[in-house]
Amino acid sequence: MKNGRVYPPIYERLRYVKDEMPEFEMPRDRNLGPSNPESIGNGAQQPELASDGSTIYRLKYVGNINVGEDGGTYIIESAITKVMKLNGPDEDNFKPVCLHLGETKVSIKSPDNDDVIFQHSYPEISSCGRRLDAVNYLAYVAGDTTCTISKNFICYVFYANAEAESRTILRNIAQGFGRTTWFV
Repeated sequence: MKNGRVYPPIYERLRYVKDEMPEFEMPRDRNLGPSNPESIGNGAQQPELASDGSTIYRLKYVGNINVGEDGGTYIIESAITKVMKLNGPDEDNFKPVCLHLGETKVSIKSPDNDDVIFQHSYPEISSCGRRLDAVNYLAYVAGDTTCTISKNFICYVFYANAEAESRTILRNIAQGFGRTTWFV
Protein backbone atom coordinates (compact mmCIF):
# COMPACT_ATOMS: atom_id res chain seq x y z
CA MET A 1 0.00 0.00 0.00
CA LYS A 2 1.10 3.62 -0.37
CA ASN A 3 1.86 3.84 3.36
CA GLY A 4 4.30 0.93 3.15
CA ARG A 5 2.07 -1.66 4.80
CA VAL A 6 1.08 -5.00 3.29
CA TYR A 7 -2.55 -4.95 2.14
CA PRO A 8 -4.31 -6.89 4.96
CA PRO A 9 -6.66 -9.09 2.88
CA ILE A 10 -3.76 -10.44 0.84
CA TYR A 11 -1.48 -11.18 3.81
CA GLU A 12 -3.39 -14.35 4.78
CA ARG A 13 -3.11 -15.66 1.22
CA LEU A 14 0.62 -14.98 1.18
CA ARG A 15 0.98 -17.19 4.26
CA TYR A 16 -0.48 -20.09 2.22
CA VAL A 17 2.07 -19.39 -0.50
CA LYS A 18 4.83 -19.50 2.14
CA ASP A 19 3.52 -22.89 3.38
CA GLU A 20 3.61 -24.28 -0.16
CA MET A 21 6.92 -22.66 -1.12
CA PRO A 22 9.24 -22.31 1.90
CA GLU A 23 11.73 -20.27 -0.16
CA PHE A 24 9.07 -17.57 -0.70
CA GLU A 25 10.04 -14.34 1.04
CA MET A 26 7.10 -12.88 2.96
CA PRO A 27 6.72 -9.11 2.40
CA ARG A 28 7.12 -6.94 5.48
CA ASP A 29 5.48 -3.67 6.40
CA ARG A 30 7.68 -0.65 5.79
CA ASN A 31 7.25 2.41 7.95
CA LEU A 32 6.52 5.02 5.27
CA GLY A 33 3.35 6.34 6.84
CA PRO A 34 2.65 9.07 9.39
CA SER A 35 4.07 8.99 12.91
CA ASN A 36 0.96 7.12 14.09
CA PRO A 37 1.20 3.84 12.16
CA GLU A 38 -2.47 3.04 12.72
CA SER A 39 -3.58 6.24 11.04
CA ILE A 40 -3.97 6.34 7.27
CA GLY A 41 -4.86 10.00 7.02
CA ASN A 42 -7.94 12.19 7.38
CA GLY A 43 -9.00 10.37 10.57
CA ALA A 44 -9.21 6.92 8.95
CA GLN A 45 -7.73 3.99 10.82
CA GLN A 46 -5.69 1.19 9.27
CA PRO A 47 -7.90 -1.93 9.10
CA GLU A 48 -6.83 -4.98 11.07
CA LEU A 49 -6.57 -8.54 9.82
CA ALA A 50 -8.47 -11.20 11.78
CA SER A 51 -7.20 -14.76 12.18
CA ASP A 52 -9.90 -15.98 9.77
CA GLY A 53 -8.59 -13.65 7.05
CA SER A 54 -11.38 -11.07 7.35
CA THR A 55 -10.58 -7.38 7.39
CA ILE A 56 -11.69 -5.51 10.52
CA TYR A 57 -12.81 -1.87 10.57
CA ARG A 58 -13.59 -0.05 13.80
CA LEU A 59 -16.77 1.94 13.23
CA LYS A 60 -19.75 3.24 15.12
CA TYR A 61 -23.12 1.61 14.67
CA VAL A 62 -25.80 4.28 14.28
CA GLY A 63 -28.84 2.00 14.04
CA ASN A 64 -31.15 0.26 11.60
CA ILE A 65 -34.55 0.70 10.05
CA ASN A 66 -36.95 -1.65 8.33
CA VAL A 67 -37.30 -0.57 4.69
CA GLY A 68 -39.98 -3.05 3.66
CA GLU A 69 -40.11 -5.40 0.70
CA ASP A 70 -37.61 -3.65 -1.57
CA GLY A 71 -33.90 -3.45 -0.76
CA GLY A 72 -32.80 -1.39 -3.76
CA THR A 73 -30.04 1.19 -3.68
CA TYR A 74 -32.50 4.07 -4.09
CA ILE A 75 -33.74 3.64 -0.49
CA ILE A 76 -30.32 4.02 1.14
CA GLU A 77 -30.18 7.83 1.28
CA SER A 78 -33.62 8.18 2.87
CA ALA A 79 -32.98 5.27 5.25
CA ILE A 80 -29.73 6.85 6.47
CA THR A 81 -31.58 10.14 7.01
CA LYS A 82 -34.32 8.42 9.02
CA VAL A 83 -31.81 6.55 11.22
CA MET A 84 -29.84 9.78 11.77
CA LYS A 85 -33.04 11.57 12.85
CA LEU A 86 -34.02 8.73 15.19
CA ASN A 87 -30.62 8.51 16.88
CA GLY A 88 -29.46 12.12 16.71
CA PRO A 89 -26.29 13.61 15.25
CA ASP A 90 -24.05 13.12 18.30
CA GLU A 91 -21.60 10.37 17.36
CA ASP A 92 -20.79 9.83 21.05
CA ASN A 93 -24.24 8.18 21.26
CA PHE A 94 -23.39 5.66 18.52
CA LYS A 95 -22.24 2.16 19.52
CA PRO A 96 -18.59 1.27 18.79
CA VAL A 97 -18.40 -1.94 16.74
CA CYS A 98 -15.97 -3.96 14.68
CA LEU A 99 -17.11 -4.60 11.12
CA HIS A 100 -15.53 -7.79 9.78
CA LEU A 101 -15.48 -8.11 5.99
CA GLY A 102 -14.91 -11.76 5.20
CA GLU A 103 -14.82 -13.80 2.00
CA THR A 104 -18.50 -14.74 2.22
CA LYS A 105 -20.09 -12.54 4.89
CA VAL A 106 -20.16 -9.28 6.83
CA SER A 107 -20.09 -9.66 10.62
CA ILE A 108 -20.65 -6.95 13.19
CA LYS A 109 -18.91 -7.77 16.46
CA SER A 110 -18.45 -6.20 19.86
CA PRO A 111 -15.00 -4.61 20.23
CA ASP A 112 -14.97 -5.67 23.89
CA ASN A 113 -15.45 -9.43 23.63
CA ASP A 114 -15.70 -10.34 19.92
CA ASP A 115 -19.34 -11.45 20.32
CA VAL A 116 -21.28 -11.40 17.05
CA ILE A 117 -23.99 -8.72 17.20
CA PHE A 118 -25.32 -9.60 13.73
CA GLN A 119 -24.01 -10.94 10.44
CA HIS A 120 -25.12 -11.28 6.85
CA SER A 121 -23.82 -13.35 3.98
CA TYR A 122 -23.22 -11.38 0.79
CA PRO A 123 -26.18 -13.05 -0.98
CA GLU A 124 -28.44 -11.62 1.78
CA ILE A 125 -27.15 -8.07 1.14
CA SER A 126 -29.12 -6.36 -1.60
CA SER A 127 -27.34 -2.98 -1.73
CA CYS A 128 -24.88 -0.67 -0.04
CA GLY A 129 -24.12 3.02 -0.24
CA ARG A 130 -23.91 6.38 1.49
CA ARG A 131 -25.20 9.93 1.31
CA LEU A 132 -23.09 12.40 -0.63
CA ASP A 133 -23.82 15.14 1.90
CA ALA A 134 -22.81 12.98 4.89
CA VAL A 135 -19.98 10.86 3.49
CA ASN A 136 -18.86 9.32 6.78
CA TYR A 137 -22.24 7.58 7.08
CA LEU A 138 -22.53 4.32 5.18
CA ALA A 139 -25.15 1.63 5.06
CA TYR A 140 -26.01 -1.73 3.65
CA VAL A 141 -29.42 -3.30 3.16
CA ALA A 142 -29.95 -6.97 4.00
CA GLY A 143 -32.89 -9.28 3.62
CA ASP A 144 -34.09 -11.90 6.07
CA THR A 145 -32.89 -14.52 3.57
CA THR A 146 -31.18 -14.44 0.18
CA CYS A 147 -32.03 -11.02 -1.24
CA THR A 148 -33.53 -12.42 -4.46
CA ILE A 149 -36.37 -14.05 -2.49
CA SER A 150 -36.50 -11.94 0.68
CA LYS A 151 -39.73 -10.09 1.50
CA ASN A 152 -38.32 -8.01 4.36
CA PHE A 153 -35.25 -5.74 4.23
CA ILE A 154 -33.45 -3.79 6.94
CA CYS A 155 -30.98 -0.97 6.37
CA TYR A 156 -27.97 -0.99 8.77
CA VAL A 157 -26.25 2.38 9.21
CA PHE A 158 -22.68 3.01 10.40
CA TYR A 159 -20.43 5.99 10.99
CA ALA A 160 -16.85 5.73 9.67
CA ASN A 161 -13.86 7.70 10.93
CA ALA A 162 -13.24 9.26 7.52
CA GLU A 163 -14.70 9.56 4.03
CA ALA A 164 -11.93 7.40 2.55
CA GLU A 165 -12.66 4.63 5.05
CA SER A 166 -16.38 4.77 4.23
CA ARG A 167 -15.63 4.53 0.51
CA THR A 168 -13.21 1.62 0.99
CA ILE A 169 -15.68 -0.37 3.09
CA LEU A 170 -18.43 0.10 0.51
CA ARG A 171 -16.09 -0.95 -2.28
CA ASN A 172 -15.12 -4.08 -0.35
CA ILE A 173 -18.77 -4.99 0.31
CA ALA A 174 -19.49 -4.55 -3.39
CA GLN A 175 -16.55 -6.85 -4.21
CA GLY A 176 -18.10 -9.41 -1.85
CA PHE A 177 -21.17 -9.49 -4.10
CA GLY A 178 -18.95 -10.53 -7.01
CA ARG A 179 -17.05 -13.15 -5.00
CA THR A 180 -20.22 -14.88 -3.87
CA THR A 181 -22.33 -14.69 -7.03
CA TRP A 182 -21.65 -18.35 -7.74
CA PHE A 183 -20.78 -19.40 -4.18
CA VAL A 184 -22.58 -22.50 -2.90
